[in-house]
Amino acid sequence: MSVDDILVIGGGVVGLSIALELAECKLKVRVIDRGFVGQEASWAGAGMIPPGEIHFENESYRKMARLSSQMWPGLSERIYELSGIHNEYRPCGAIIVPRAGSSSSEFEKEQLCWNKQGIDTSLIESSDLPGYQLSESAGEGKSYLLAGQSQVRNPRHLNAMKYACLSLGVQITEHQQVHAIETEGEKIAAAITDIGRYSADRIVFAAGAWSKELGQLLNVTLPVEPIRGQIVLLNTPGQLKHIVEQGKRYLVPRSDGRLLIGATEEHVGFVRHNTAGAVRDLIQFATELVPSLDSASVEKCWVGFRPGSPDKLPILGQLVPWENAFVATGQYRAGLSLSPVTGRLMRQLLLDESPEISLCDFSPSRFTKPE
Repeated sequence: MSVDDILVIGGGVVGLSIALELAECKLKVRVIDRGFVGQEASWAGAGMIPPGEIHFENESYRKMARLSSQMWPGLSERIYELSGIHNEYRPCGAIIVPRAGSSSSEFEKEQLCWNKQGIDTSLIESSDLPGYQLSESAGEGKSYLLAGQSQVRNPRHLNAMKYACLSLGVQITEHQQVHAIETEGEKIAAAITDIGRYSADRIVFAAGAWSKELGQLLNVTLPVEPIRGQIVLLNTPGQLKHIVEQGKRYLVPRSDGRLLIGATEEHVGFVRHNTAGAVRDLIQFATELVPSLDSASVEKCWVGFRPGSPDKLPILGQLVPWENAFVATGQYRAGLSLSPVTGRLMRQLLLDESPEISLCDFSPSRFTKPE
């Protein structure tokens, strides 16, 4: 039996971020993953890092988004020193294009919401869009530049995180799925896989879209649903300098000329394949914004499963009634961008410190029906 200070079940970007924070505090940490670490939603996304949050009015969530954005440069330097791997973090800005049919007042309200958080935006007239390699007819009316937006190359970030954790002594156990939990009174005694039995003083469940099944092993409610997202990757001469967003769809240009087009939101369970209709729609979306992409080559397509809670807010905190069980899941579309602050806040919670941002609104107990 392995006995650790902390056992993290789930090796996505959230689980690895928690492990990194704790390992830097000289704790003995183990990460268990059902597959290869960092190969699910963390790997599949586009790596966008907004400077704040405007789509949810929850103030704690907005504080998390702002702080996490500020943490990314330092984290990127730290894991490069530990791993020798560049995650290609870079500020690149984003052009926000209005959705078809949206009113000018809605768009102005959105821009004002950024400004109230101290985040600068600047208007772009339709006639100026060709200067950004965009069609003048993109969207309807004015767009704006969100200069504080950044991006990271998430597959490389996950690789850097893995080796940074290993360099700090984190034990990473791959291809072991937890199928049972042993309990003693109100404590978890061990997590059981087909190969081993793993025990720790405290256990963190960070299994993303697979969290619901783990909750059932403990008879606790973790209502996390997999939300499939499809992405198309083009290989094209580097035309775009900025991320482009229109509603929930986006174009993300990489430094080597590749371009990500995303993403769908589909409630289809764990159905792991691309569909012709979704791929067609994504490519059509991209070529309407940037007509020159018609000649780009399609390199590949893939899917990922976002962990969505009923209110689309994270689930962070202790798993009552278990004294030594904690959870970090349900980040929906923001798992990667919020991973630095999530790691820090969970480290503070696990070490019995007061988290610098209140986690009350993210408690897993909010989904528990009163008896």
